[in-house]
Amino acid sequence: MSVAMIQETHFKLGSEQALKERLFPSAYFASHPLGKKAGVVILFSQGTPFVLLDQKTDPEERYLFVKGHINSQIYTFATIYTPYSRQHIFITKTLRLLENFSEGLLILGGDLNVSLDPSMDTSRERSAVTYPRIRSIKKALRTLHLWIAGGSYIRRQGTIHTIRWCMDRTLEQITSFSRNNTCPSSRTHTWSDHAPVSLQMTSPLFKPKERTWRLNEWLLMDEEENTNPDTGRTTILEAHKSVIRGVLISIGVHKKRAGAECIRSILDGIATVELRHKQTLNDSDLRKLLSLRKDLATLIT
Repeated sequence: MSVAMIQETHFKLGSEQALKERLFPSAYFASHPLGKKAGVVILFSQGTPFVLLDQKTDPEERYLFVKGHINSQIYTFATIYTPYSRQHIFITKTLRLLENFSEGLLILGGDLNVSLDPSMDTSRERSAVTYPRIRSIKKALRTLHLWIAGGSYIRRQGTIHTIRWCMDRTLEQITSFSRNNTCPSSRTHTWSDHAPVSLQMTSPLFKPKERTWRLNEWLLMDEEENTNPDTGRTTILEAHKSVIRGVLISIGVHKKRAGAECIRSILDGIATVELRHKQTLNDSDLRKLLSLRKDLATLIT
């Protein structure tokens, strides 16, 4: 993961350090100075060379915009957490501010607290928000030429088997497709009562890491090469120590990759079983889902 957008952080101003993670050293928060209210955050991984140009935060912790360079391309990342009422007014006003702020490729993600297509996004095929208000929200999104790249579901506790909504969205500017080798794809994972949106994109600016050089340990087994009288025993010992250190590092990397692959496999299984359970409400799927979550908790603790 390169960029993470999180809503409902509920951090008081000055207490954001609780979310610090070494894999995501660059973090930008919108927190309230007087207490815990809403809260949003955008995190950049250590492998993402994001250089900040400017940022804009909401005093009420409802939105956060940041823009900057990643290599030679300017990106604008925005995350919003819409209130439970008067969503159309908040979204329209916020998108107007975002239009004036954004530069380069714009990616917007957040909890809209409204289903943009109730017939597709809700199990009951209806929404508490009126259709005229939904249309006004869609119109505001079209003003920024935003395309819905992915959505996820929220399940209401107490009626988990009967009601679900799709409220969390990731949106991207249509004009950005000319800069990508592949269209974005999205899928959902299980996390609390929300299912986070995962969006994968490929940029032509992406440069894969080159293979690093390593010492060929077979050189140490060459007697002719290692019986040079000019080479002292201390030098040979240090060479062997370097090889042993490299072997230990290789073993550690292998175990780390195996563990990460196992976690990814379980997350894929959770996503598949959860989506199937939403459609069938089968008890066996629910038991399988709980078992996978238990396995995941065991691995990450």
